[in-house]
Amino acid sequence: ATMNHVDVVVVGGGLGGAAAAAALLSAGKRVLLLEAQDRYGGRTKSATSRATPGVVVDVGGQWVAPQHTQMLALLRRVGLPLVRQYSTGADLLDDG
Repeated sequence: ATMNHVDVVVVGGGLGGAAAAAALLSAGKRVLLLEAQDRYGGRTKSATSRATPGVVVDVGGQWVAPQHTQMLALLRRVGLPLVRQYSTGADLLDDG
C-alpha cells in the first residue's frame, strides 16, 4: 500500500497495535501497520531453550486463558499461533 491509499498508520505490531489495526479495519479504514522488528506480536514470543535444545520456552508476556475471549479472538484474527501450556505440575525457570 502506498501512503496515498492509507487512512491510518498504526506504529507498533504488538498486540495493542494489532488490536487497533483490527478495529480500524472493521470500521472500514485503510490501515498501514508498521513494526520495527522482523515479526509481529510484540512481547509475545517463544524461543528455543539454550539450556535444553529442542525445547521451546516463552520469553515474553503472552499467557492467555480460556476466559480471555477477546484476546483469543484477536489472536485468531491476526493469525498469531497458540501453543498449549501446562497448568499443572511444578514450575521451573532457567534463565541460562
